[in-house]
Amino acid sequence: MKVKHNSDGTVECIFPHLKPGSKKITQRFAINKCVDTDTGDIQLIEEKPIGDLKGNIMYISYHTTGQVNYHRMSFESNFLEPLYDVKQVNPFFILSFEEMGNFKEAMADEIQSSHGIECDISSFGKARVDVIFSIIPCSDEISRQFANVLSVNYDPMYRLMIQFVNDTDTFGFYKQYDPGDCVRLRIHNDHFTELPTSKGQALINYVKKLCQTDKFVLTAPNGEGVLNLYFIVEMRRRPFVKIDFTNKDYCIEITSKKAHQLQFKVFDNKRKCYIKKAEEIQISEITLDAEIYDDEINPPAGFM
Repeated sequence: MKVKHNSDGTVECIFPHLKPGSKKITQRFAINKCVDTDTGDIQLIEEKPIGDLKGNIMYISYHTTGQVNYHRMSFESNFLEPLYDVKQVNPFFILSFEEMGNFKEAMADEIQSSHGIECDISSFGKARVDVIFSIIPCSDEISRQFANVLSVNYDPMYRLMIQFVNDTDTFGFYKQYDPGDCVRLRIHNDHFTELPTSKGQALINYVKKLCQTDKFVLTAPNGEGVLNLYFIVEMRRRPFVKIDFTNKDYCIEITSKKAHQLQFKVFDNKRKCYIKKAEEIQISEITLDAEIYDDEINPPAGFM
């Protein structure tokens, strides 16, 4: 499995070694907990067999908004805690298997080029293995009493916790499936019925928490000289923009403008070049105008 963290905060769990031709089943399930005995009863919901995926790689994306998408699977999206405000354990997927023949062996160059972590499950013997994927708070203590655990820390935002448990001692899926069945399970634990916030506002909240500020965030130029300006809040429309520099020869060239974010380059009219060094860019004032005018084509004087 591979874990990918995108610039917008989205985390992806990718399964490139799951064999396309292996028998797979997607399954939703819920746990009905008995208050008196503190035990859980598994309720299976909507089983769907999956045929040959023809080489398409299965992956899951947990977005900044809290929306979880299951790619190459038959599940609808799940809506859990947004990644900028994780306060509890958010389990979002289980992969259950018994035979290692469901997986392709990693190539030598993949192993050499990766920064991988190994998890020893040899103590499970031939028992079915359940792999549980969860997003949890960074401050949570991880219990290893009943599971082998891998944890990927994205401090100060969240952790991706991956637990390997012996199915015989936990869920008991071996009673439901044959040894050759590789089962993918979507946990029926939605916190919301729809997105609690827009994608733009979620990205703003994520960046502000990452930078530990309540103000707007301006990133340094990347290799192409593009700066990112994240607004304090998402605006009702793409705003007109005015940026003043201490060097009066500088001006901006907008590459992308959205209701939550502005991307731009800084151009030196005197030297006829783009400025790519952060220390050379001194901004004296930034003004955003999200008013709605009768003339929406021509911006107010001095704005773009």
